[in-house]
Amino acid sequence: MTGFFKRSVFLTVIAAVLFITTVPAQAVDMKLGPYVQFTDPHTAVVRWETATAEDSIVVYGDSPITLDARVEDATAKTVHEVTLSDVYIKEKYFYRVGYDDSGDQLTDVFWFDNAKNFTGVDVSAASDPYSPDSYTTLYQNAAAHIVAETGITKGICLVYGCGEGRLAFEIAKLTDLTVVGVDDNLTKINTAAEKLMQAGVYGNRVIVRHVSTLGTLPFTKYMANLVVSDRMITDGSCPGDVGEMFRVLRPSGGVAFLGQPSGCPNPLTQTALESWLSAGSLTYTTTSDSNGLWSKVVKPEVTGTGWWTQQYGGAHNNGNSNDTLEGATGKNDFDLQWISWPDSDTQVDRMVRAHSPVANNGRMMHLGFNRVMTLDSYNGTMLWTLEIPQLMRLNIPRDASFICADDDCMYLAVKDNCWRLDGDTGIRSLTHRLNDPGHDWGCVFRYGDKLYGSAVIENAFHTTWWGTSAWFDATSGDQTAQICSKYIFADNLAGSRVWTYDSADADKGVIINSTICLGGGRIYFVESRDPDVESYSSGRVGIADLWNNQYLVALNADTGAIIYQQPISASVADGTVIFYLLYTNETLLLAASDTQYHLYKFNAVDGVEVTTNWPKSFAWASNNHGHHMDRPAVMGDNVYYSTQAYNISTGTSVSAGTNGHCGIVAGTANALLSREGNINMWHKTAGSSNWANIRPNCWLSTIGSGGMILAPDGGGGCDCYGWFHTSVAFVKSGP
Repeated sequence: MTGFFKRSVFLTVIAAVLFITTVPAQAVDMKLGPYVQFTDPHTAVVRWETATAEDSIVVYGDSPITLDARVEDATAKTVHEVTLSDVYIKEKYFYRVGYDDSGDQLTDVFWFDNAKNFTGVDVSAASDPYSPDSYTTLYQNAAAHIVAETGITKGICLVYGCGEGRLAFEIAKLTDLTVVGVDDNLTKINTAAEKLMQAGVYGNRVIVRHVSTLGTLPFTKYMANLVVSDRMITDGSCPGDVGEMFRVLRPSGGVAFLGQPSGCPNPLTQTALESWLSAGSLTYTTTSDSNGLWSKVVKPEVTGTGWWTQQYGGAHNNGNSNDTLEGATGKNDFDLQWISWPDSDTQVDRMVRAHSPVANNGRMMHLGFNRVMTLDSYNGTMLWTLEIPQLMRLNIPRDASFICADDDCMYLAVKDNCWRLDGDTGIRSLTHRLNDPGHDWGCVFRYGDKLYGSAVIENAFHTTWWGTSAWFDATSGDQTAQICSKYIFADNLAGSRVWTYDSADADKGVIINSTICLGGGRIYFVESRDPDVESYSSGRVGIADLWNNQYLVALNADTGAIIYQQPISASVADGTVIFYLLYTNETLLLAASDTQYHLYKFNAVDGVEVTTNWPKSFAWASNNHGHHMDRPAVMGDNVYYSTQAYNISTGTSVSAGTNGHCGIVAGTANALLSREGNINMWHKTAGSSNWANIRPNCWLSTIGSGGMILAPDGGGGCDCYGWFHTSVAFVKSGP
């Protein structure tokens, strides 16, 4: 594709996106949405909610002007779901939703992009290519039992000793798994490939590979969500090496489900199966009943695992996951684990300073252009995506974390609600509602047994994404305006409000979102009690009075009771460029940037400023292409802030590592990840190393989590150095 043609296509897309904002909406009483989820390569499901029970209408087409396709459901309901079953691969669609109230009442025009549809081919109706015999029902029963008992339907399934591919075929029919079969019998592998091609599943859902020995597989460790064995069913014996089987099983819930159904001609004994598993010192549970003999092995977290669950690592906001990376100290200690989506085309731009990826329990959630994507951290499988037209929220240095993850779910703020999404499927399982007209949901934090949020005057968030004004690296003007909340609150996990701290009450102020953090059983923030700020009509506050009459506030995280409200000294610098608060080890660190960097220390228990060997002030880095917006990260008892680092306890200077480009560092237990042109890793004892031609974005897109380095593509819009525009992950070499 020529440069001119690519630019013409891009500008056409820009024109279409800009056009849809000019189409007037009609009187549709929307409560939530709409948004789109793909269920197969040609099917999109549109969901939304209305305040009153109505019928459902979707009109759509490949042009925002001509929406000539229509789907209707006459059933009156408040929760709407309409399936579009004829969408084309790689096509962008425009749509409106609504209902018939003596004539169509339709929303504005929205869009979704089926080129970002990563679902697999549905082979549930594939014809069985194997001749019916005594094993036909056995394989069907085995596959059904495996799926029912493990619940694993997405990711990668390894058939360890796949024989002629019959178990692989049955599992593919029942799930969305990519099934990989290996065997050391070339004749059986050739038969498997022939039969699976005949069924139309080979290459798109199932692949098989001949290996010289099952004791050494040509795969990285941690690649399989599910491990099963065909040869245990046919031969009644345990193939290969149990240690090698376990090596490739994914941590944090990967399952090996091994055995055979009842009635197999060559019975597998419980003694043989358990002796094989015990040889690998594996923990297992065994059942022997009408379903057959089966042992289940669940792989736990990698030792030393830490998860990056919020924008800056966790609710503490201190920029560190505390992941040990299995002891790796530099680039040469790692293997490439996977290359996958998303690529640059799913993103907005590298400079818009969007939300970081978040990861927990083996899943990584990543935001794109009005879309959210969730991948398996260990093999790069795209688990699900949602196209959400009202999701855009940029310039995060002046805002708060608005997505987070726990073991089972993802939480995502969209307009005035926070959606709880099932981590494996993306299905919205609960909606935490703000229920306050004129306000949008601000921060999102999971801490303890509660979900924390805040309320921002609506339409305050930074959403500009086109042109240099959307780089958000200015030192003055609207780009530097802080997003501020009117009040902050806690919900229980059932969605009910537990407590609210409201700035409208006496002796309370407007909360600066970038300072909200939690730790030690408390929630902290800085608020301004200046009258001009409190009466400001926007949640995007860019007036100088924001830095007046400030208080450091701590609340009991469970009850919302005020623990302290400490006035902040007038000597604390204005945060006209950035203003951050973080928690670590009963200490709060406040970072500000005006014409240089400033760092202040407070006791988290009582909010008193520590002045012995503190505060710190130092010059901006010479290259200020966004670097003047830097924020601190904690590693151990040290804090790393741009070109300087300090021991938090003593205030003495320590080695600062490297961080010489736009973007910020992401900490692990013993290393910092940053952008030095490419991805750079600085280890506190081994120094720096980097991965060439892999570019993080200009804020934070590379993290250490789950024992790995996760790097969803961050180079969108930048061709300066021939970047490798795809997402990658690295894992420590060895078993």
